[in-house]
Amino acid sequence: MGYDVVDMRGSLKVDDLVDISEDDDASVGRHLLGRPILGLLVPICNDTPTITFEISIDGGSNWYDLHDSDGSTDPISITGGAAAFFVSSDDLSPLAGYCGRVDGETKVLVRAVFSAAQTSDRTLTWLVVG
Repeated sequence: MGYDVVDMRGSLKVDDLVDISEDDDASVGRHLLGRPILGLLVPICNDTPTITFEISIDGGSNWYDLHDSDGSTDPISITGGAAAFFVSSDDLSPLAGYCGRVDGETKVLVRAVFSAAQTSDRTLTWLVVG
């Protein structure tokens, strides 16, 4: 569910849904399988939202903002718009430490948060090393 192999490159595709029936401004969150992030496909968005990221270390019960070391700003800030586009691994490098498990069991989840509500489901697609 949500994991597809991208043939010939040893990559995996991990889909993360913004489900408007559940939450219209945040994705459900995905476990990135402990693998390095290659990129993120950002879908078409309403109202050019700022997209930031949150982390859960308890399987999605609690979500925490991802901030710089001084606690004042988001290290990753993407502006969505009228066309889909990819974001490179360089821009996503602050997420590198959040792709595994806590104590070998609980999946660390990453989700995208939009500054504007979306009016239909949106799918963000992570590419990770296969």
